[in-house]
Amino acid sequence: MSLLKLSKGQNLPLPAGVAGIDVVIGWARSEIEVDASALLLGADGRVGADGDFVFYNQPESPNGAVRFLGVRATENGAQARIAIDLSTIPAPVQTVALAGSVATGSFGQLGELTFRVDDRAGHSLALYAAGDAASESAFLFGELYRRDGKWKIRAVGQGWASGLAGLATDFGVDIDDDGEAEPSTAAASAGSSYRLWSRARRWCDYELAVDNEHLPAIRSLLPQDFLDGSAELNPDVELVPEPDGTRGPWAISVRTRGRTIGYIGAEEAPHWADVVRRVVASGFVPTTACRIWAREYGGWDGAEFSAYVQIALGEPSEALPVNEPPTVPYTMLPRSAFVQVTKEDEHFDVLLDFVPAAGYGLLFATLHENVPDSGRTKPHVEVRIDDQRVGQLTPQMSLRFLPMIRHLHQRGLVAACWGDIKGSAVAAEVRIDAIKANEATSDVLSGPPVTIPPLRSVLPDPLSYDLTPLRSLLTPLPPIRPVPRTEPAEPPDGSVVRFDRSRCAYPGHPRTDP
Repeated sequence: MSLLKLSKGQNLPLPAGVAGIDVVIGWARSEIEVDASALLLGADGRVGADGDFVFYNQPESPNGAVRFLGVRATENGAQARIAIDLSTIPAPVQTVALAGSVATGSFGQLGELTFRVDDRAGHSLALYAAGDAASESAFLFGELYRRDGKWKIRAVGQGWASGLAGLATDFGVDIDDDGEAEPSTAAASAGSSYRLWSRARRWCDYELAVDNEHLPAIRSLLPQDFLDGSAELNPDVELVPEPDGTRGPWAISVRTRGRTIGYIGAEEAPHWADVVRRVVASGFVPTTACRIWAREYGGWDGAEFSAYVQIALGEPSEALPVNEPPTVPYTMLPRSAFVQVTKEDEHFDVLLDFVPAAGYGLLFATLHENVPDSGRTKPHVEVRIDDQRVGQLTPQMSLRFLPMIRHLHQRGLVAACWGDIKGSAVAAEVRIDAIKANEATSDVLSGPPVTIPPLRSVLPDPLSYDLTPLRSLLTPLPPIRPVPRTEPAEPPDGSVVRFDRSRCAYPGHPRTDP
């Protein structure tokens, strides 16, 4: 498949047989955050319900046909990716609009803007480079639409100076009194991702054994014309138990983009069963980061392909929080650097309930302003776990958090953050991991709340979790068939001569005339 460069307003029929696509929105200045979104529109050009607005705080459409996969930095800036399963888009949906918005600044300040459509094999089908963005704070890059039972892509390039609120209102999304899209307060949809917590402090530390049967799946993540070279991919991966497969009841597959690229080792899988099965029993799919280094080259018997795969696992005891998320309205602060909590010794009776058997764990904490009755003591940040005081920050450190805590309190939100606890039967200490006020962006201060769904209770036997909520996802995926390598044609001037193995030379050996 060849890449077609679209001009503004141009459309392209999707090739027959394409069951799903990834839409990639790119911009050059990665330091500016763009909130990518997708809107599922009916024949009237409006959403049927607020659930048809897919963005970072509501990352899936109600049936999972459209999914926001996140944002990552690239060599040329940043990219946001949205996956669309064409076969499961509800019949009333006639158009999927692909857009973006910025909280501050304009799209004219983002440098080069691109809208790319890839198929699930990683082949790029179409590219639109928007060159006329100016003062717009919301931008409609393109749309996917039905015509006569077939799907087409159109490059749009339309902007709104009224930001996300103007874009959403035009498409029928309800807006609150502050002019912002109403954040979703419903529970996360079944089958949505649940990010393992251990990823926060560990990069890709676990090497995945790559069997020959999984090499075609990994190769299919790369463009078909990727020949004689190396590449690095950084997709998110899903950890999916396969209790009814041929690998036994503990099997955990590693999947990305609808492909199985390997399995957790047989020795490690039982140790991860409780984590993975508990998340699945709660209705979510555990996900983490991945690094794939791939290489393809010409060998004696044709193309040789190899891959080295690492995923971020850490330790099972650090993969999930030891407590539940706050029960009051809250927003999770982004991670930054650990800050030590003081005076924990005064609250050891509370902390003892949260110290894991392994002696270390991660947890939800909340931050609150405490104004002492005595005028000689300055306000400080009180740290709570499950709304119980466990310590406080120093006066100097409190000053760096309080403006943000006060701002969120005015919005009716508690500032929540990741934390860790280390201890024993006689002592414990707590640290928090959160940005300070000077690091807070407009998304943190004024954007929709960031929340993490609760999980079901821990069971003593990992095999006793009820996996019914996601049973349809647990069937082993069919293997990806190898795609024959297409060798480039020999130049007509005879400057390259291809030999086979019997003539003792590699393909592509330059001609050397006597």
